[in-house]
Amino acid sequence: LREANDVLFILDSRLELPFNLVGNVHRVDPTLTSRFRMELMLRHLVSPSMLLLCMGSLPPLFVREGVQHVFVQNRYLVDDVPLNNLTIRVRFRIFLERLWLRSRATQVRRFIVQTPTMQLLVKRTLGVSASVLPFIGNVGPAQGSLVHKASKLKYDFLYVSKNL
Repeated sequence: LREANDVLFILDSRLELPFNLVGNVHRVDPTLTSRFRMELMLRHLVSPSMLLLCMGSLPPLFVREGVQHVFVQNRYLVDDVPLNNLTIRVRFRIFLERLWLRSRATQVRRFIVQTPTMQLLVKRTLGVSASVLPFIGNVGPAQGSLVHKASKLKYDFLYVSKNL
């Protein structure tokens, strides 16, 4: 990053960060109206030379410019999992988000996932390849001492995933 003016963060208004971000920060309320308003605003903010890193499994809805990278973490959007145990409202939201993702997939330059399982699901569902970039790589016996040292650290985040 060249300077703070080069960075724009669009964050859920509920997200509390323990540090200040360098750059411009826009907060979005977790409502359909607020998200839609931000999507409309975003299409005027993005230029062809911009890199967009979308961490919420969905690319921008109306943006057709810029280099879009999407981190897909919501398995419900790329897998044919039963939704019976979810409320009607959540099922409808997932249905709309699946349509959103499929309709915008051709605009995305790179999909990023954490596991080979998600990589296969993205390929099967969207017909595009995805890069596997795990937070922590596979740890073999030769790296055991690294795991021991890391286990003494305090972690604020844990993402559990299972390769099928």
